[in-house]
Amino acid sequence: MPHKQNPVAAIAIVGCTRQVPGLVATLIAAAEQEYQRAAGAWHAEWEPFADLLRLTGSAASWGAELARTLTVDPGRMRANLDAARGLPLAEHVAGLLAPALGRVAAHDLVARGSAHAIAAGVPLQEALLGVPDLRQQLDAAGITPQQVGSALDPVGYLGAARQFTEATLAAHTRRGATG
Repeated sequence: MPHKQNPVAAIAIVGCTRQVPGLVATLIAAAEQEYQRAAGAWHAEWEPFADLLRLTGSAASWGAELARTLTVDPGRMRANLDAARGLPLAEHVAGLLAPALGRVAAHDLVARGSAHAIAAGVPLQEALLGVPDLRQQLDAAGITPQQVGSALDPVGYLGAARQFTEATLAAHTRRGATG
């Protein structure tokens, strides 16, 4: 079917990763050695090691292909985020509240707001600010509606993307410098 675009690379990567636990289990089982690397146990490592190397290389190759052919559709991404009504950023809101309320209380407040948002079919911001009990807790914590709105804006939230990118670039630079 010419109109389909199946995610072959992603499926192949998942296929590679699903084989890893069994191979690692074999390596763990072979790790016990009777005396100075007894015969048999270390021989049992050869094939799983080779398979793990092959699978890692294959997954990396498929990952490179996936990255090379990736098409980003910002409009579709935004539509998906809007359809989710702020729920993907619930953890970000809990992080905003945690210093004032404590981690568990912040989590519970946002969980209650999320449950209300889902049940009522409203955005998370509307649930947090529109349910009197939740709003009172936000007000008591000194959290303004603007702060809640900012925390629920996906444009301003990249999570740990910067740290991951910097670590990756630093590792790449180090590897390039060492040849």
